[in-house]
Amino acid sequence: MDFSSNMASVLNTVNLKLTELDIKRMTNAQATTLMAVMRDRIHVRGEDSNGTQIGTYTPKYIKYARKKAGRGTDNKVILSLTRQMENGYLLVELPNGTGIGFTTNEDFLKAGWCEETYGKKIFSPTAEEKELVNQIAAKYIAKYL
Repeated sequence: MDFSSNMASVLNTVNLKLTELDIKRMTNAQATTLMAVMRDRIHVRGEDSNGTQIGTYTPKYIKYARKKAGRGTDNKVILSLTRQMENGYLLVELPNGTGIGFTTNEDFLKAGWCEETYGKKIFSPTAEEKELVNQIAAKYIAKYL
């Protein structure tokens, strides 16, 4: 019984197709989508990285800051008063892809302060957001295989 296989040829073809992947383009699509989804979660829905409410504002803060800024009287924390931080996200080119950052160091520090203040991760992706990023990668890679 003779056995022959084209496995080496198939693996070579797959390897060539994978090396043609534009990682920066794929990670740019992932980061752009993730940035939009996280912005909505944090600054519109007021949810942390576990998908639960970030916290509640004090009545004093609502009265003197939120109401004065025309942001309403809801006590649900949405990390949006001046919209500076929520409009300050940007894509960051990394050696092996694309990441998400802030346009100013002040916004970066403010994000850390918010996590420290509320004692929870806020600016890390949720499990669902991580899955979304993986789905984008899978669809992108499938185009090449």
